[in-house]
Amino acid sequence: MNKSNINKPYNNKTKTTKKNKNQVSSKKTKTFKKRTNLQSRNSAIIKSYLTNYSNSDLLPVTEIINFINVNHNTFMIEKEEKEALKLDPFTLQDFFIHDEKLTTPEDSTNIQNLTINQKPDVSLDKLLAYSLYKSEYNKWFNAEQMNVSLFKDQIGKDFLRLNVIINNQENVGRNRKEKETNSNVTDNFYIKLMQIISKFSIIDLNLINKFGICACQNIFNFITDMLSVEISKKIQPEIIQLTKATKNVSINLTQNEQLYILNFDSKFWITKDRSIYDPELTCGNLKFSFLIDFKKNTYQIKDFNLNYDVKTCYQENSQNNSSPEENSEESSQNNSKKKNKKIDYSKYAIPISIGVGGIIATPFLLGVLGGKKEKRKTKKIKTNKKK
Repeated sequence: MNKSNINKPYNNKTKTTKKNKNQVSSKKTKTFKKRTNLQSRNSAIIKSYLTNYSNSDLLPVTEIINFINVNHNTFMIEKEEKEALKLDPFTLQDFFIHDEKLTTPEDSTNIQNLTINQKPDVSLDKLLAYSLYKSEYNKWFNAEQMNVSLFKDQIGKDFLRLNVIINNQENVGRNRKEKETNSNVTDNFYIKLMQIISKFSIIDLNLINKFGICACQNIFNFITDMLSVEISKKIQPEIIQLTKATKNVSINLTQNEQLYILNFDSKFWITKDRSIYDPELTCGNLKFSFLIDFKKNTYQIKDFNLNYDVKTCYQENSQNNSSPEENSEESSQNNSKKKNKKIDYSKYAIPISIGVGGIIATPFLLGVLGGKKEKRKTKKIKTNKKK
């Protein structure tokens, strides 16, 4: 080292030379070319979608669609083998690491902020595929090929029912435009995602199709059905039935994130002798967030909260309490009515067991996991008393 330079003040000003100017200019040119190339490629992808798929029943056949088609036969074989053994085709433990808290028998519980992690050897693609197989294995598949037109129609139909927030901006599709079909709704959703991605990356149509799968209520039902079966093990032989559910979806799409988050909150009944005594009274709450990280190809259930107390569900004793006029004829009629509030599933030919096949849409359960939000109106039937 030159000792004469040690004590000299440091000058951080860089001398501008012709060489430095050329380097800066070169970097700007490369950045400009890269941005221009990105815009050009993405414009071509969007134009191709508008030309070949928009206003039609078609969607791009990408890797996830091929995966669904190739593995459908394997699913059907597994399904038949398990049903022969009187087992569910799949359970929560087929996709997630088992947590004993979910199945330990308890008359009451209060689980807070539990995380249920992905099973390491089960891919995200398999979870997405099985969410469609669960309820559509007969309707959508012919000669081992998924009917893409039915898939596209379902995306649009269910998107209209969702409250979707994309990059912190609400994108509610509940109001259908005039003459707009379900397929048109899907096209608008896909184009919206493409326009966002095009700002920072090359558009990945396979990713777009995966978001399409997540827009279908099939994935809601898939997760909640498996959780319901698992939770019901805590109170066997009784079961839980979800009701009064609310849900919303957040999609975060940036250069660093590709996230899908389903936020789910629901009350539920617990049966007694496989019957519900008072549909007005719920006795438990289930709340969680289902997270998919497409950048990492992972999924998990976060912030899982479960609380219930069977004592608040079994109300037949309180229903039979006598009123002050218990000796009167009117009191007797009132007590009789209260006893008759018990709802027997067998009377209405409603299955009394929950399976992975799905939660049954009973008169009280319609709209729990899907469908348009409608307020349930209870009609009061007046009867003439015979004097």
